[in-house]
Amino acid sequence: MKLFSLFLLLTIATLEAQEKSAQELVDSKEKADMTYQQMMQIMNLSAGKIYNGIILQNKVMVKDGVKAIMYHRAPNHKPWLIMKNNNQEAFKKMLLLYDEELHEDAESISDAVDKNDWIEAINSFSKMTHSCIICHDSFKDKVVKREF
Repeated sequence: MKLFSLFLLLTIATLEAQEKSAQELVDSKEKADMTYQQMMQIMNLSAGKIYNGIILQNKVMVKDGVKAIMYHRAPNHKPWLIMKNNNQEAFKKMLLLYDEELHEDAESISDAVDKNDWIEAINSFSKMTHSCIICHDSFKDKVVKREF
């Protein structure tokens, strides 16, 4: 019984830490009057700008796209509220994981462009968009329409 109580206490503490971490991530972003879907549309356009910049070997275009992704604004609502209630905790975990990966990959793209290594830039871009697709595929059928 003591072991189960300890496990339960650790599980609750972990969930509270995740909530705080997800909330801290959201709080760290500048807020904008937009939906989560609109934010993702902006992210998609920024990714397109990076891709086109790599193809055209246009450093300024790539850097602008990277900057837009790294410092994107967030909607005024908690993003996990777009999920069905039973999927919100999993969405928070993915949000934290893929936000970190997104920034690492965007930095890798920027670093590669600084070195004129366009092959590494496109490889890093591919890695970044792979993460986007995994997250979208995991949650696309779990979104609910809500008014914010």
